[in-house]
Amino acid sequence: LIITCGRRMAGLSIAIRRLRQESAAGDETRTIHIQDPRLPPQYFDILITPQHDPTRGPNVITSMASLNRLTDAKITDAMATLDSKWTSLPAPCIAVLLGGNNQRYDVSSAMIESMAVKLRKFAAKTGASLALIPSRRTPRQLLSQLSTSLNKTPHAVADLKDDNPYPGILGHAVAIIVTSDSVNMTSEAAVTGKPVLIAEWQAETGRVDAFHKAMMEAGHTAPLGTNIPNTSFIPLFEMPRIQRQVTDLLLR
Repeated sequence: LIITCGRRMAGLSIAIRRLRQESAAGDETRTIHIQDPRLPPQYFDILITPQHDPTRGPNVITSMASLNRLTDAKITDAMATLDSKWTSLPAPCIAVLLGGNNQRYDVSSAMIESMAVKLRKFAAKTGASLALIPSRRTPRQLLSQLSTSLNKTPHAVADLKDDNPYPGILGHAVAIIVTSDSVNMTSEAAVTGKPVLIAEWQAETGRVDAFHKAMMEAGHTAPLGTNIPNTSFIPLFEMPRIQRQVTDLLLR
């Protein structure tokens, strides 16, 4: 099995498949490509694409969210080893998963301050503390400015000296706020079935906007307001279905 992901690797997958087809009989190499390469699906043995992308075909499997390896068991195991820095935060503790600069925009100082205002209002209304968890795309300036702006709000910030609190913080928190730039973190948070609240740096467009609309309409997420919604959130764990579909296609 040759598994590739993203547009840049699509050409490699196609080349390997062509070499296989031209090789001696009996070569059972199969190609699986993840994400929409914007190429005809017949170039791949199996294509796994986001639901909000247009590609369809008999060998195409779609997912609402991005693929991930999180399960309830993994989150629970990680929660058991969380440092007291997180477990000692006043209840209710809210995880804030922070993205950052991306291909669509850079997060400006004004956008950071606007986010700080949203988080302050939410924490003040709910009496919550905030566990700020950055990603690899989160600039240091963003964390520093956000933490300074939240100086009167109970919070803690993950830094390089800490043991990684992720994904244990997803189990400890009563709700999860995710910045709108991150499809991956939104997808992982939705595994929990807890309130997953989307906080926009700015209005999203295109495929990211379509993803968030689909997730909200399906009951997996909601926009960030000033309260924790009382409605039930539907957990989203697509991997078992996708694994079954991949197996079925491989055995054809």
